[in-house]
Amino acid sequence: MNPPAFNELTTQVGKEITENSSFQPPLGLLYIASYLRTQGDHEIRVIDSQVDRLSYEQLKAAIADWRPDIVGLTALTFTMVDVMMTAALVKKIDPDCPVCLGGPHVDIYTQETIRLKHVDFVITKPGESSFSILVKQLEGSRRFDQVPGLSYKDENQDVHSNPQTPTTLTLDDLPFPDRTLLPFQKYYSIMTANRPVGTMVTAKGCPYMCVFCSERGSKPTWRSGRSVAAEMLEAKSIGIKEMFFVDDTFYVKKQASMEISQALIDLHVGMPWGARARVNNLDQGMLEKFRESGCQRLHIGVEAGTDRVLKILQKNITTDQARRAFKLCRDNGINTMAYFIIGNPGETLEDVQATFRLACELEPTTVQFSRMTPMPATELYEMGLRSGLFPDYWREFSRDPLGSIERGFRPKMWTENFSEEELFALADHHTRKFYFRPKYMARSVVAVRSFHDLKRKTRAAVDLFHGTRQSTTRLQKLI
Repeated sequence: MNPPAFNELTTQVGKEITENSSFQPPLGLLYIASYLRTQGDHEIRVIDSQVDRLSYEQLKAAIADWRPDIVGLTALTFTMVDVMMTAALVKKIDPDCPVCLGGPHVDIYTQETIRLKHVDFVITKPGESSFSILVKQLEGSRRFDQVPGLSYKDENQDVHSNPQTPTTLTLDDLPFPDRTLLPFQKYYSIMTANRPVGTMVTAKGCPYMCVFCSERGSKPTWRSGRSVAAEMLEAKSIGIKEMFFVDDTFYVKKQASMEISQALIDLHVGMPWGARARVNNLDQGMLEKFRESGCQRLHIGVEAGTDRVLKILQKNITTDQARRAFKLCRDNGINTMAYFIIGNPGETLEDVQATFRLACELEPTTVQFSRMTPMPATELYEMGLRSGLFPDYWREFSRDPLGSIERGFRPKMWTENFSEEELFALADHHTRKFYFRPKYMARSVVAVRSFHDLKRKTRAAVDLFHGTRQSTTRLQKLI
């Protein structure tokens, strides 16, 4: 179950701008469900409360109607309040129904999470096999100590944690996520006029060392090109019109990305796709192959407009590489989304202004200016703890998400040189200034291809205008 997001914690990008931008399917749940089906005769239901826009009363009715034997919840740090409210809802309906949490948050805060009320089990990644073994134990001898990566409470409420064993499953071994378990027609992205949009994984892990990322330095693993192409053909057969690869970086290994592109060509997949990218390993031959195989957009993290700040962030890129990469994308007809962060360590107002100038110079199709928010298990968060910029607030939040919110908790930004109010104002002001430039607006009008496309872009402009207007006024008073 993907819980609602009524109480989602937001600081990086304004909620007014993001709440209507897209809905992405909970791929992790689909992988768990699809793998579980291969291990026995199980009746499985997946609920995405967010895409179905379920209220808590509607979710309660759905759970009561289904009466599940076990409920698995996706746990992200930013949605933990709703996760815990959903867990409490399950227990209110059926106190004996086990609740199991998995996802990025519990990988970091395993011990804090298993000690929360209404949580019976926590599984750390990879979860496909472990959850299947847990289900078998619930049906049989209940030897929970036999489940790899499981934390659980015994009859005395004492906590036990099993080590996660190295998996023998490769990404190619996993069954394709069964998208028909969800209302896949409802998923979309404001970045494209194609609907519905699907998401998929072609690789996991990232060897780069960006200080703001919890995946820094993790060992990458890849799927074969044939596997990726076969899954896209299956998705196409049920009506999905475009695919976005949600890998941390699609082409960490050039050979793997070229193999995937060639497989898409050889098997005549014919589906538009997009992916996340870096500026330091794009070249003309790669982009030509991407374009031929259906690539229409790349989301590229630039983050800062000066090489000095990029070095602090350990991005291992330069502004000249960014200029070259975005020009290559334009020359090959590939749309781009550029990501920038405002309020980086050591960043001054002059650096922020340089970031805006670079954003305009790169001419991306779209841009996002985020506020630097240190996330759990990142080097940036550890830097903040060591310097005394903030206490270990994410750990405290994880020990009591509901109580933290009642006490007024909200995530902290990197306030080394700017106040939070200034960070909000700077990011929102530059977002609005970028999109409402006459050159950009004229280019957007020319690029309209249909009435639906016009409606989509108009809605985005209205959301942007209302979402950033107040911050622009604040900025004028501050600077």
